[in-house]
Amino acid sequence: MILSISRRTDIPAFYGEWLANRVKAGQVMVRVPREPSIVRVVRLNRDEVSGIVFWTKNVGPFLPRLPLFKAWPYYFQYTVTPYGWVEESGVPSLAKRKEMLKRLSGMIGPQRIIWRYDPVILRKGRFDEAFHFRMFEELAKDFSGQVRKVVVTMLNSDYRLARANLSSLLRLGLIAPVPPARAANLLLGLKDIALSQSLEFEICLPPPGLRALSDLPLGRCIDAWLLEDIAGRHLGLRRSSNRRPGCGCAGSLDLGAYGTCVQGCIYCYATDDYMGAWHRRKTHDPSSPILGSVLRPNDRQVAVFRPKAATAKPFGGGVSPLPPEIDWSAWPIHLGSNSMNGISSIEIW
Repeated sequence: MILSISRRTDIPAFYGEWLANRVKAGQVMVRVPREPSIVRVVRLNRDEVSGIVFWTKNVGPFLPRLPLFKAWPYYFQYTVTPYGWVEESGVPSLAKRKEMLKRLSGMIGPQRIIWRYDPVILRKGRFDEAFHFRMFEELAKDFSGQVRKVVVTMLNSDYRLARANLSSLLRLGLIAPVPPARAANLLLGLKDIALSQSLEFEICLPPPGLRALSDLPLGRCIDAWLLEDIAGRHLGLRRSSNRRPGCGCAGSLDLGAYGTCVQGCIYCYATDDYMGAWHRRKTHDPSSPILGSVLRPNDRQVAVFRPKAATAKPFGGGVSPLPPEIDWSAWPIHLGSNSMNGISSIEIW
């Protein structure tokens, strides 16, 4: 399976110590967002985890922990955008983020870094096409030769939390849905700039109608082919069963928790209570097996593992009874009170 670390929060920036503790312990637990009484239990070893995709806007605190992950193929989705304190109040300065990306590239090589210019915000009186062309070109010149490619995404207010965070700007007309033709012209301009700097250009899942108006290659945020290229071998990874139409991502298991990121982005789709997120960050226990939570007495633990038999059929998202042929004594799970160390069922990824 592929671990996504994380689209729900910035683990490299804020929870690197917790993740390092989980790797050393050999296991991690993840609460299912839509069914919070279900806790997935994942063994962190090469048998179960095939690769990792990291997501961050500030890799600096995480750099000393990179050697812990040398057993796995991995790459970074590193977001660098040119907005200010109003839009991203908890993000380091642009100069600092540029410096950190270059340090990361020097440590792991450009082939493991995808620069995300995400999202593109068009805001009346502040961010227009000219602003984006100018700032994107500046960043593209800096990052040429430092990253594998660039992925660009238009602002998407369809997410419930993103819509809530943007509500005042939408209500005042300072941000409005971008017509597909205008978005296409902007993205095509950014593509030309990227290619002029020898940067491969892709877009993440575009708004409806946009693909029909432009020749823009679609990216894969969770890219099984890229992980196999980094690993130099076939990893036997599956496609996602929960993708949105047009999404090319492989299946992945996200280790993050909603409501724990304190980057303070006005367009965030994962945190709607900034002060609550700060409280959870402040009271967070780095030794907890679950990010942003603790194990509760009535939690239902579900073991997640890769099928080892060639005939096994991965199904992700469904559960089945405990198979007797699995050696559960090998699981480093110490929480729970029944004969299976708290595990009640399994998921095959």
